[in-house]
Amino acid sequence: MEAELTRWVSDLPAPLALPNAPPTTPPVSRRSIIHPTHWPSTSFVLAAGTATFQPSSNKVLLVEDTARQQPYWFLPRGRKDVGETLEQCALRETFEEAGYEPSLLNAPIFTRQPIPGANCGFPAHSEAFHVQLMPLTSRHGSTHTTMYIAFWYLCIIPRDASRHPDYGLSFVGRHEVGYRSALVDIEHAVHLLSNGRFTYHPSNQINFQGLVLDEEGEEVVWEDIPGGDRGGVQALIVARGWEHVRLENGGGDDIRSERGFTPSVSETDSGSEALRMGELIKAVGDELSRVASELSSKSSLRRIAAASEAAKSTTSYGEQKHKTKLCTAYCTAEKYDLTHAARVIRHKGYAIDPSATGLVDQVLHFRLPSTELKDPDTSVGYGDVFIFPSGNIVSWSLPQSRIFSLASLILSAADHPHQEEVETEDLEYIEDPRTRRSRISGDVIMLGTAPSMNFLLTENNTDPDTTSGEQQAVLSAADELNITLAKIAFSSGLARSTKLAVLESLLHEYLVTTSTIPTLLSKGSRLPFTRSFILGKTGELLEFRAQLNLYSELTDSLPDIFWDSRHDLGLEGYYESVGRALDVNVRIKQLNEKLDYASGIVEVLRERLSERHALGLEWMIILLITVEVGFEVLRLWKEGSEEVREERDYRRWKERQEREGDEEYQRWRAVIKGR
Repeated sequence: MEAELTRWVSDLPAPLALPNAPPTTPPVSRRSIIHPTHWPSTSFVLAAGTATFQPSSNKVLLVEDTARQQPYWFLPRGRKDVGETLEQCALRETFEEAGYEPSLLNAPIFTRQPIPGANCGFPAHSEAFHVQLMPLTSRHGSTHTTMYIAFWYLCIIPRDASRHPDYGLSFVGRHEVGYRSALVDIEHAVHLLSNGRFTYHPSNQINFQGLVLDEEGEEVVWEDIPGGDRGGVQALIVARGWEHVRLENGGGDDIRSERGFTPSVSETDSGSEALRMGELIKAVGDELSRVASELSSKSSLRRIAAASEAAKSTTSYGEQKHKTKLCTAYCTAEKYDLTHAARVIRHKGYAIDPSATGLVDQVLHFRLPSTELKDPDTSVGYGDVFIFPSGNIVSWSLPQSRIFSLASLILSAADHPHQEEVETEDLEYIEDPRTRRSRISGDVIMLGTAPSMNFLLTENNTDPDTTSGEQQAVLSAADELNITLAKIAFSSGLARSTKLAVLESLLHEYLVTTSTIPTLLSKGSRLPFTRSFILGKTGELLEFRAQLNLYSELTDSLPDIFWDSRHDLGLEGYYESVGRALDVNVRIKQLNEKLDYASGIVEVLRERLSERHALGLEWMIILLITVEVGFEVLRLWKEGSEEVREERDYRRWKERQEREGDEEYQRWRAVIKGR
């Protein structure tokens, strides 16, 4: 242990002064390196801080030191006064630095501290959530190092909480001058605390466990953060603390009211613990539905209505006992060669088209185990997989890791594989053993799995766990075929939506590259684009239109795969219902509108290119005319000069002739010569 702490201390960066720490007591030792495992009272200081959340707004309380030249955000914390408990210190520092009066979160979080009277489990408590060790040096030039031990607590504030009116004035100490507090979204808070190095991806709907990723896209865990990285530690405190705040309900009526949880009078009675836990489970279930609706960014409105629609259509015959599964579509390539993919899959020992649909040339169907572990003593569940030539893989009740492994397996059959970013679309589904007709209720596929024989589920016989054996016994090959065809119909509609999402993403990237053009035009600025750039953007736009309207099945009312199917199966209805649930037609219309806008931008660029070309031709013509005029002027000048010279010579010649005939002139010349 001592060796590990010594190595940890040696890995720390040079000690830094705490931004809001007052001057320390003069050192009593000349040693500048603290011991890794123990410190006297002159070498450590206790401090406490809080990660204070407002569940009603999904925000956390941060403080900014505006006196610094560079933005610096942190969680409120400070040194403990003598005679003060750590909890009191945390609440006081939050009040002084941020201006809010929070309350400690009371939640059953795992702790190593003994809990009197607790034989098992973790009753609710408000102990420290995290401890941070920070070696510091004095602000006055001393080489003495002090170990700053900060205890972090989780707190909450109600919906109507407001900053103290005297915040920043009367009760603020000299080190809080220039502090400014703000309630910040969780994702943005993680970004600010880590100085832009970390990003937070919200929790999923099962265990509220979110992801904190670094700049390389790798997940950040406690062990990855160096001891001197204060911002990184605080960022992870916010991320992990927020998950506890959302999951647990002990900490105030504010969270309970948001989840529809109303405390009863007998809640404090130990005999009503079962009732309280039942209410808690119901509250957490409601929160799960709410979070699930928030996590979907593609069509949030339809997600919000999904839970209520599914509940309304299933609770009448006890489907709450049914296990909800997931059907997910992945667009992993632009196209797939099904013949080559089938050869690879058969080589791995999987049977193609086990239900004998006869659609091998249009879709590959086979079943995969839910895990790669093949332990004969362990029952392994299987899920259906459908591979479409459009580059989509649709899985039914299979984890994402299995599909990514499959995509890597058939990579040789893919044309332009999407290895960096894979678009996905998912729908929940429930197997309904009461009917053979499938449907979509809200955002949930109700997959009819009833056999064609007389097998009815009564009110006393509705549990799928107790009837699955009998049901499987009477399901015929025709029933299996009909269920598989229904899955193909739903999968085809889901794959269509995923392919559309790829085009939406590509068009978004295209519009980003041309987003500055309207601004430049509005300012009357010159467009700094070359001919190759304009022609490239024109080609990209034509390719988008071709993919959307010519070369894909996105705009087809019914794919060819369903033309030869029996009408009584209603496969076309399943396909269209998925399109309605995922707003495919609306999205295609919006995509075409965006393409029209992009066409307008390209038209402006082309006009600009034509104007530039025409302007160049005009200047060339003007230059040629100018040259021609110059030559003409030169010619005229030359001709004019020659005429003047001839006229001058003529005058001289005429004067000589006149003088030679003049007798007086001749006598004068003779006199001159005689002299």
